[in-house]
Amino acid sequence: MGVAAERVPADRAGAVELFGMWVRPRARGGRIAERLALEVVAWARETGRSRVELWVISGNDSAERVYRRLGFRDTGEYELHPRAPGLRKYVMARGVDGG
Repeated sequence: MGVAAERVPADRAGAVELFGMWVRPRARGGRIAERLALEVVAWARETGRSRVELWVISGNDSAERVYRRLGFRDTGEYELHPRAPGLRKYVMARGVDGG
């Protein structure tokens, strides 16, 4: 139905990065993305990390809505998408205990 991965970035103390999340199109809207993201948050907490970060491509409104419902907020950090000129990607983050 879906997959998500996490990694511990060497240059961001206390953080876990959620990346590569994908949900099968037929299963979208069924809260699978939320469950996957919350599993990453739980893993981050269990391993002593303080927050979860992720990158979102500007214009991916459905992903942003999911992340905002889960307490992720835009950090103000962004960069141009390396393979799509004109698109920005930006960081959203939340603490492992809520916001």
